[in-house]
Amino acid sequence: MPVYNSVATLKRALDSVQAQTFSDWELIVVDDASSDGTVKLAKQLYSSDNRFRFILKEVNTGPAESRNLGFDQARGEWIALLDADDSWLPNRLAELLSASSDSDLIADNLMTYDVSIRRETGPYYKDFSTPVLTLADYLIGWLGNTELDGGYLKPLLRTSFLRTHNLRYDCALRHGEDYLLYCKALCWGARFKLINSCNYIYTTPIGWYSKEKSVHTRTIPDPIALAKAMQHFRTEICDRLCARDKDLYDRKIAELYATENWWAFEGAWRAKNYFLCLYLLRYSAVRKGFWVVLLSKLNLYTPTRPR
Repeated sequence: MPVYNSVATLKRALDSVQAQTFSDWELIVVDDASSDGTVKLAKQLYSSDNRFRFILKEVNTGPAESRNLGFDQARGEWIALLDADDSWLPNRLAELLSASSDSDLIADNLMTYDVSIRRETGPYYKDFSTPVLTLADYLIGWLGNTELDGGYLKPLLRTSFLRTHNLRYDCALRHGEDYLLYCKALCWGARFKLINSCNYIYTTPIGWYSKEKSVHTRTIPDPIALAKAMQHFRTEICDRLCARDKDLYDRKIAELYATENWWAFEGAWRAKNYFLCLYLLRYSAVRKGFWVVLLSKLNLYTPTRPR
């Protein structure tokens, strides 16, 4: 669990781990050079529980490296992911482990949480229509009739699978590192199982009800960096992929490059640079995004599965 200046949310997250009905766990808290007393609070509240371990970094290098340090120190059969502003329901580990046979990764649905009003706001995904996530579904972003951005999943990861394939977070990424890690695992043949329980409480960057930005969110989207990282990995994995998966992989990279134009449009709109907005509308991704956002505001947009 990586933490950085997390005093406001730390107790909620760590208490949720301590409350698990499955008790044979260890939690590795990796502090990324916090300056707000995060470490002092954690040790004060939890040092008496020998299942908590603390790694203190002297320089802030981001959550990817912090998670990799946790991977290196992990001693269990499975590695679970938890962010400092999120939490688990008490039966999460028990339920995932009971369904984990023949899996290399297993994830549940997310229950969204609006931190501004301290309220759960509903499942992040519609019910998973199939219990297995394939590489093709992951790259397309659909599972049956359910739209799926797989990078938000918080799976248990089998430690032996990660180490056999030397799977680690890309430390060059501050956004999309989860998406890339799961993509790499699927490329290496991981069996990725899904269950419909909502036992992970996920703090959304913008509250679904309050519409206010979470003060605990620091991630800045960078689709170009993710696209370049996927391109680099493609040279390593290309021979393992079938023709269809290669095509879907390349389409995902192209989609990420196109997404950059839409975010540039959003930034120009917020800055009231309308001349730049008109210029960016020449890109198809920007035009599509414009209509999706407009129709969503009018409650007229329903996503459809690509063919």
